[in-house]
Order: sequence, then C-alpha cells, then structure tokens
Amino acid sequence: MNKLLLELFDKYQGTLIRSDLEKYNVSPSSLTRAIKNNEVQKVANGVYTLRNYFPDEYWYRQRKFSKGIYSHKSALILHDLTDLNAEEYTMTFPRGYSNKNLENYYIHSYYVSPEIMPLDIEKVKTPRGNEVWVYSKERTLVDIWNPKLNFDTTTRLEALKRYMDLPDKKFHHIAMLERKIGERVELRRAMEVLL
Repeated sequence: MNKLLLELFDKYQGTLIRSDLEKYNVSPSSLTRAIKNNEVQKVANGVYTLRNYFPDEYWYRQRKFSKGIYSHKSALILHDLTDLNAEEYTMTFPRGYSNKNLENYYIHSYYVSPEIMPLDIEKVKTPRGNEVWVYSKERTLVDIWNPKLNFDTTTRLEALKRYMDLPDKKFHHIAMLERKIGERVELRRAMEVLL
C-alpha cells in the first residue's frame, strides 16, 4: 500500500473520507489499487477503512455533515452519561439546513436557531480516538429535558444521576443555559431530589 495512504489511515484511526485523500494529494489510483488488493474497503459513499477495521462512525458522519453537532442521545453516549448503544446518530443543525442524505447515514436531526446553535460546543474523543464536536454535558441535559421532545424518562434520569456523580458538575452553568435556551422545570426538580 502507498506509504502516504497508510500514514493517513494511521492518523485517523483507520477511517478516511474522500476529501482527506484529495487534501493530501493521494491519487485515486493508489486508493483503487489498495481496494483491489483487499487492503482497504469502502464502507459508505466516500468513506474507507483498512481491511477488517470498523469505521469511526461518529467521526466520518461529522466530517460528511460538518454543520452538525452531536447532541441528545449521541452526546449522552459520547459523554458516557448512558449505557445506550448508537442505533442512529443524533445531530443538531442550524434551522434552515437541509441535506437529503441524513437519513441514508442514520442521522436523526434536530434544528435550532442560529443564536442557540453555537452555545456550549466542545470537542471529545470518539471510542476510536478521533475528535468530534459535541454539545457539553450541561447543554445535553438541558436539551433532553425539553418538555416538547418527550425524551425517554428513564434515559433522562440515568443521565442526570451520572452527571450528579461527576466531580466537575456545573449547576450554575445549567441555569445560565436555561436562561438562554428555555426553562426546564422538571430538570430542576429532579436535580433538587438528587442533591
């Protein structure tokens, strides 16, 4: 396999997307040759992994849909606030964003105003070791306790209990986010019970 191609797979923990290959001037023939030699496999449109590797599902989805931020259930998983598995990936996009391919990549989308979209975004490592953008633990709690969502009660309580056990919890920050995003009476009541 081409040395540069191997270095790129190593850099991105075994998963590459087409734009990375173009960015680093990897020739299409090098990729085609690696696929024919069973060294590389195509796992989705424009997504490649080393043979017998599992792709970094979170990383490549965010690279393909770069306007999205992991939120809700996906954020709970990435922050280890739940034991749920990813059957689909939840991302929040700016209101007005549209991409017909979201469903093909098992992305459940939420849409928010441009003023709320950038609040409390941070980078975390995926289980495969790449970094992705995700809403903070506090923002995620405020989002999943939105009464309009009918989010699963058991999952909400489990996430809150895990958050309350953390040494670096930020109650004041949750209150600040509520002022900007919307009041969450049930969240505050549950926090008071768990204190």
